[in-house]
Amino acid sequence: RIKILESMALGKTVLSTEKGFESIDVENGINALMAKDANDFIEQLRAVLDGHYQLDTISRNARQFIETNFDNSKIAERVLQLIKQLKL
Repeated sequence: RIKILESMALGKTVLSTEKGFESIDVENGINALMAKDANDFIEQLRAVLDGHYQLDTISRNARQFIETNFDNSKIAERVLQLIKQLKL
């Protein structure tokens, strides 16, 4: 999964399977491209080649997704909030 996160952080459009995106809460066609099976993977590639997706927008959204969900400072904030909740 690290390769997917790294690619998205670099602002790349990622096409992977549902298994590949497991535990990464992406939105198909918004911040990544997800295929259900081999045939769907081929269909997604055809859609990319035919220009059905705005890849620049998906790439920007991918980068924003990583900044919002995987930024170290934001993760640290969430951990601190959990610790505070446990102390109550």
